[in-house]
Amino acid sequence: MNKLLISILTIFITFNVNSLSVKSYQKSFKNSSDVTHLTIYDAYRKGVVNGMFTFNEMLDLMGSNQYFCLPRDALFTRDEFNGLLDKGISILKSGVPTLDSTDISLPFLVGLKKTYPCR
Repeated sequence: MNKLLISILTIFITFNVNSLSVKSYQKSFKNSSDVTHLTIYDAYRKGVVNGMFTFNEMLDLMGSNQYFCLPRDALFTRDEFNGLLDKGISILKSGVPTLDSTDISLPFLVGLKKTYPCR
């Protein structure tokens, strides 16, 4: 019964996630081992990845250059996502005074661009 309740609450919380700030990621999710936290984080992470892929494909469909170019074998595990996100945070740290409250999608996009530039 407890597992069912936790699963239902996790699904409910997952669908009510609006934004994940850099500060929340660093404080609550980056090094978490809590299953509930990781479930929420993974759902949000997958949404960010899908959004970035859609953004990149739309650029291509509209006749613009893609913003980043992934290798065919690119996987976005939690660790790879975190690495790209941390890279973007590091790059933006000095130039964005409100970085702590910025959604993680911006530094993730910067990390993608720096790691997978189009040639």
